[in-house]
Amino acid sequence: MKSIPEIEVDLDAPAHERWIRPGKKIAGRVHALTESVLSLCSDSLPSFLQPLLYKKAAFASLVADPVIRIFLGPLFEECKGLSKATGIPAQLLAVSNCAYDICQFMYYPTACSTGVFHDSDGRPVMLRFMDWCFPEDIARYTTVVHYHSGGELAYSSLGFAGFLGVVTAVGPAWAVALNQAPSAHVKKSFTGHPACYAMRMACDESGTFSELRENILAAKPFTPFLSLICGTERGEVARIEKPDQGTATCVRPTKSSPHLALSNHYLHRNHRSLNSETEWEDEDGEEWMSDTHERFCEVHRLAQEAEGFARFPGLGRFEEEPVRNDVTWIASFSFGLSLIPIFTSSAMSTKSLTRLFALLRWRV
Repeated sequence: MKSIPEIEVDLDAPAHERWIRPGKKIAGRVHALTESVLSLCSDSLPSFLQPLLYKKAAFASLVADPVIRIFLGPLFEECKGLSKATGIPAQLLAVSNCAYDICQFMYYPTACSTGVFHDSDGRPVMLRFMDWCFPEDIARYTTVVHYHSGGELAYSSLGFAGFLGVVTAVGPAWAVALNQAPSAHVKKSFTGHPACYAMRMACDESGTFSELRENILAAKPFTPFLSLICGTERGEVARIEKPDQGTATCVRPTKSSPHLALSNHYLHRNHRSLNSETEWEDEDGEEWMSDTHERFCEVHRLAQEAEGFARFPGLGRFEEEPVRNDVTWIASFSFGLSLIPIFTSSAMSTKSLTRLFALLRWRV
């Protein structure tokens, strides 16, 4: 079982300082991942943002700082601290932290799947499969960040080295997963915050399931996202669709169907017209096909079958296509008394997706 690097971040410290000490611990990994992300961003950023990629720090800072401050605000302040720890110009770290939103402008396919079921004591359990191939070697840089506030652990985020946002997190009272939403038919924005950082801000401000739900609904992301959240009590489960800053829906489970699932398409009747095509051809003539509906059905089946289990089912039950592939290594980290098994596959070719699977639960 391979270990995942873990770092501690103090949310009570000034934003421009809180990443200096933890950043030094993962500096080498941040360098490698930032380089991979920026190599993909070089042809994708709008022309007026291209100066952000200049590696000569002095010139880049002169050109980019005003732009960054306007668009990224508090994220850039944190990037300054990480920059001191790693030596990477803050504006390059900021661009790297917009990878999700850049994917949305590129219509880059991902394949995240998430489900929630309840154990025999009625407590929600989250199943998390994460697929992100931007860049293709991102699995190598998986990192756990333990965020502290008031001297106590606020929550733990399962992300990547140098990644300041949240895509998967678990706290004493809640867990959250962010899935990529279809973006071809929705309006993007350069006001607000990068989507993953908007999720991070919601987590920072939430001590309870209800607070997290309301903060996500009120978030103002650059680009759309989908989210599944759960608490520690029966019924504390919600699926949130956020196609734009002014629109959001929240669906709760029913008594007859207490589990929820999510992949990469809109489910709410108000948003179904915003879904992208499931088959398409890129500019190079290569054909692509999304399996979002198949994955949704599979993770929904897994959650349904696991409902009411007294203990976790054997992990083999979850290691099946289409929500998991065959190039996998296992790692783990601890949250309180719980051991959270993580399955991550390194990209083996340009066709393989980064896959991350986590079972999230609490023990009281």
